[in-house]
Amino acid sequence: MNQAKSDGGYGWLVVLAAFLANATGFGLLYSFTIFFPEILNEFDQGQGATSFIGSIAAAVMLGSGAVVGRFTDRFGPKLAVAAGAFLLSAGLLISASATAIWQVFIAFGAVLGFGLALAFVPPVSAVSQWFTKRRGLATGIAVAGSGIGTVVTAPVSQWLIEGYGWRTAARIIAVGGLVVLMISAALVRGKSMGHRGGVAKSMFSDRIFRRLYMGAVFGSYGYWIPFIFIVPYAREHALSPAFAAFLVSMMGAANTAGRIILGAVADRFGRVRIFQFAVVSMGAATLLWPLARQSGGLIAFSIAYGFVAGTFIALLFAITADYFGVERMAGTVGLLNTAAALGTLIGPPITGAMFDSLGSYTLPILIAGATWGLSALFFLRLPEPSRARESPAAIS
Repeated sequence: MNQAKSDGGYGWLVVLAAFLANATGFGLLYSFTIFFPEILNEFDQGQGATSFIGSIAAAVMLGSGAVVGRFTDRFGPKLAVAAGAFLLSAGLLISASATAIWQVFIAFGAVLGFGLALAFVPPVSAVSQWFTKRRGLATGIAVAGSGIGTVVTAPVSQWLIEGYGWRTAARIIAVGGLVVLMISAALVRGKSMGHRGGVAKSMFSDRIFRRLYMGAVFGSYGYWIPFIFIVPYAREHALSPAFAAFLVSMMGAANTAGRIILGAVADRFGRVRIFQFAVVSMGAATLLWPLARQSGGLIAFSIAYGFVAGTFIALLFAITADYFGVERMAGTVGLLNTAAALGTLIGPPITGAMFDSLGSYTLPILIAGATWGLSALFFLRLPEPSRARESPAAIS
C-alpha cells in the first residue's frame, strides 16, 4: 500500500464499519446501566451480584481478545464481525427469557461478551491498517461510534422498558443490533495476516508492552464503574429514571466528542502525551465524583468523564500500533485486552458489593479513583514511539 492509500480511500468505509460496530456493541454495553435497576428488582440479588453481569460481559469481551485476534489474523475481520453479530443477538434474546440470574450471567455475560469481542476488535484493528499520519483521527472516529450508540441506546432502552418491560426491550434491541452489525461486516476490509506463533512470549519480553499491560490492569478496574453505576447512583440520590438515562446519553455524547477532538489533537501534539492526559484526567474526575449529588454536578461529571474516557480507548489502540506496528495488530491488541479483562472482572462487583455492605458509594468510588493513580504510574513512563514502527502493512 502506498502512502496516499494508507490515509484514505476505502479506508474511510472501514472507519464507517468500525463506527457501526462500536455504536452497536459498546452502545449496548455502556447502556447496561439502564437495565441494571430492572434486573436488580427482577431477581433481587443485590448490587454486587447484579453488577457482575455487566462485568462478565466486559471481561469476556476483553479477555477473549487474544482468541479473536488469532481468528481475525487468519480469516480476516469480515467473518469475525458476522459471527459476533449473531452471538450478540443470541445473548440478548436468551437473557430476555431468563428465569434465574445465573442464566443472565451466561447469556448476557459470556455469549454477548464474546460476540462483542468479535464485533469490536477486528474492525478497529483494520482501521489501523489503512491509516498512518491520521491514525489517531481515524481511530477516534471509528471508536466514537460507542458514544453515539450510547446516546441513542440509553433513551431508547429507557423508553422501551417503560412501555414494554425490560425483556421485550432486550428482544427489540437484539434484532436491531443484528441488522447494524451485518452492515458493518459487509463494509469491513482488512488483511488476513495468517497466525504466527509466539505473540505472547515476544510481547511480554518488551518493557513497553509490560507497562501498557500493567497500566491497563489497574485502569480497567475503575474504567467501567461510572458506566455501570451512574444510573443507580443517580436514583440513590432521588433523581428520576429519565434523568438518569439522560446522564448516560450525556456521557455518550461527550465520549464521542472526546474521541474525535482529542484524537485529532493527539495526531498533532503526540498520541502518547494525550493518552497520558486522559489517564490522569479520568482518575481526577472519578475522585471528584462523590461530590456530585445534584443534577448539575452529575451532568458536569458525566460530560468530563465521558470526554476523556473515549480518548483513553481510542488512543490505546493507536499507540499500540505506533509501538508495535500493524502487521499483527489484532493479535497484539487482543493480548493487551486480557489485562483490561482482569480489572474489569473485579471492579464493578467489588463496587456493588461494597455498596450493599456500606449503603454508600463514596468509598468504592474513591478506591476506583485510586486505581487510576496506580495505572498512571505505568502509563506516565511510556516513551515516545519510534517513527520507524509506523509503516503500514499492505491490504489485500
